Amino acid sequence: MPTVAEPVAEETPAAGPLCVSVRHAGGAVVVAVAGELDMLGSGDFWSAAEAAVTTAAGGTLVIDLTQVVFLDSHGLGALHRVAEAVRPHGAALRVVVGRDRPARRPIELTGLHQVLSLCDSLEEALASLSGP
Repeated sequence: MPTVAEPVAEETPAAGPLCVSVRHAGGAVVVAVAGELDMLGSGDFWSAAEAAVTTAAGGTLVIDLTQVVFLDSHGLGALHRVAEAVRPHGAALRVVVGRDRPARRPIELTGLHQVLSLCDSLEEALASLSGP
């Protein structure tokens, strides 16, 4: 199970074709996900994200899905759980998923984009920290 500690720089390979890494960037905690965020990998993603929520308390958590090649209902459910988990911690959530990335379509088709603050790039997500 991934843990998050100062400094955050841990990479946790999942049981399936998924890789989750957690780091600090631009004043935010960034959880970068690569591979298939599906039934096999959603638990590993959730474990890393849940720990990152605590670390980001009062700040910003960025979930970077740029390198996700497949996103199913389990992955969507895990993203929704992250959105629910940040609220009591007073953290802002940004999800990076470019308009041309495979993970964008399922997020939009399910309406999850109305719950998540989507950004096209990590730079955009980090720049939004200084704005309203």
